[in-house]
Amino acid sequence: MTYRIRLLTWMTGMRRTSSASHCTDLRPIGLGLILIWGWMTPLSAEDPGDAQKLLEHRNCRGCDLRRIDLSGANLSGVNLRKADLYDATLIDVDLSEANLRQAYLFEADLQEADLSQADLRKANLTLANLESADLSGANLQEANLEVAQLPFSNLSAANLSKANFSNVILTDADLSEANLSGTNFREADLRRANLQNANLSGAYLWRTNLEGANLNGVNLCGATLPDGAISQQGCN
Repeated sequence: MTYRIRLLTWMTGMRRTSSASHCTDLRPIGLGLILIWGWMTPLSAEDPGDAQKLLEHRNCRGCDLRRIDLSGANLSGVNLRKADLYDATLIDVDLSEANLRQAYLFEADLQEADLSQADLRKANLTLANLESADLSGANLQEANLEVAQLPFSNLSAANLSKANFSNVILTDADLSEANLSGTNFREADLRRANLQNANLSGAYLWRTNLEGANLNGVNLCGATLPDGAISQQGCN
């Protein structure tokens, strides 16, 4: 058995005050509602015990959550370091400030997800769908996003240093102020992307499509350009 988490906010300890002098603690009721919801709507996560662990403790390091559906859930600040989220459905989920370091998100569906300020260092997001996702301020250093889809995504001020973005779709994405030093953008699609004031020093842009991209203030020192030339732009 697995669990949908539409009622996850009850776990944060919501309290309802009926008057200035009367307060009813509804946390036990909330947890019961979550468990009832999960019982009523079985899903296909590989390990129900790990799903329950995430629900109850918000700490699921190394958990097996393959193919779980957490769409719309509030998972802000959870610990999912090294968790297996292969083919997980995470549409519109709140994972802001979450620890997803070295998590396995191969083919995960993260459309419109909030991953702002999340730790995704060395995470595997190969073939993931991150269309319109918010990754502003996130740390994706050395993450693998090969062949991922990120059109209209927000990566402003994110750390993407030495990440693998080869063959990625980043059309209309916001990468302003992002750290893209040493990042691999081989054959990526960055048409109309906003790269204003981004650091692309040492980046690999061979055959990258930059048509209509905003490159104002970009540091391209030592970057390999789409035609194979080495840029000196921004070098001191």
